[in-house]
Amino acid sequence: MKSCVIIIRLFLFYVQPVKMKYFNEQETVLYYHICFVFPGCKSTLLGICLGMQLLFEKSYEYGEHAGLGFIKGEVCPLGPDLADKSLKVPQMGWNALHIVKDDPLFRYIREGEYVYYVHSYYGKNCAESTLAVSDYSIPVTGTVRAGRVYGTQFHPEKSGDTGRTGAAPGHPLL
Repeated sequence: MKSCVIIIRLFLFYVQPVKMKYFNEQETVLYYHICFVFPGCKSTLLGICLGMQLLFEKSYEYGEHAGLGFIKGEVCPLGPDLADKSLKVPQMGWNALHIVKDDPLFRYIREGEYVYYVHSYYGKNCAESTLAVSDYSIPVTGTVRAGRVYGTQFHPEKSGDTGRTGAAPGHPLL
């Protein structure tokens, strides 16, 4: 099978099988491919924003829900954990990306480049998978990886040249 990149950008449904009856046809096909086809092929999976959050084991957004379980850790509300309570939630805007583990994902992205965030929840207790963070009075998980599964909390498509160069032709993930 030819390698490809599967991108989860907006994946708005619960992953729990009990909720399967609420999936539309596209969501059911995407869920099937992520859970059953992806593990057996050579594809790279990239979750963006909510797509990244769904890669985690658990989320506390609108209750407690199981995630896809590719990334160890949980998705928690940002507000209660902020050291500076005057900061706004959702976090909306540009923030510097600090690389904590070198990875081919950063082939065209330099330390400290700015990326665009829009989020109220963040990945927590995921140090072993964290590749980059941004400071929002606490280190906010910006990028994670577990094997061929990547996630970015920031939006590459809204991150100007940094986001575009991360998906440049010849990038090792593409």
